[in-house]
Amino acid sequence: MRFSLREAAAIAEIPGRTIRTAIEKRSITPPSSRVGKAIRYEFDLNELLFIKLLTEFPFSLSKEDKDALRKLLRKSAASAGHWQTRGSDLVIKKGGLSVLVRYRLLRRNLVRRANLYRWGFDRIVSDPDILDGEPHFKGTRIPLEHIVGLFRKGISETEIRKDYRALRDLDLTFASINARMSPPPAGGSLWNLAITVSMERPAPMR
Repeated sequence: MRFSLREAAAIAEIPGRTIRTAIEKRSITPPSSRVGKAIRYEFDLNELLFIKLLTEFPFSLSKEDKDALRKLLRKSAASAGHWQTRGSDLVIKKGGLSVLVRYRLLRRNLVRRANLYRWGFDRIVSDPDILDGEPHFKGTRIPLEHIVGLFRKGISETEIRKDYRALRDLDLTFASINARMSPPPAGGSLWNLAITVSMERPAPMR
């Protein structure tokens, strides 16, 4: 499944402007098509993971290192450039510096949110005899936009769940992702990478 720029930003919890800047700088080059005067970008899960890793990484990477990382994520090699895989982790070595990236949890969260967003569409229905046709959660009279509005006001998922017990976890996740599409996401990321940086010992002089 592919996602629009707004959907990608919401699912990965990255400000849309950050993705646009990366496109302008050609740090990422997602497939695109022209719709009228507008350009529509499309992102798959690998591209979402790549963008998320770039935004979470503790320092900027060169173009060569970015290209090598993308190649590694697409599983076309066990190592590329300064990067290599180590189990479910990624390692980049440059000079005497070694950086271990434990990104399994980040990838699992991203895949989960993408799947929940996709499955969430099946839970939204519209019937002219219910709420005058306003989109709502299947089997309820709860409008999607109402729950989205609660998330935008900063009301926690726990509070919403208490007041709307007919909604599933899937429904709430789908609504929270929609809430992030407008206004754009703000604040820090919730998916910080576990980064280990180490310096290799120089070989003893002979």
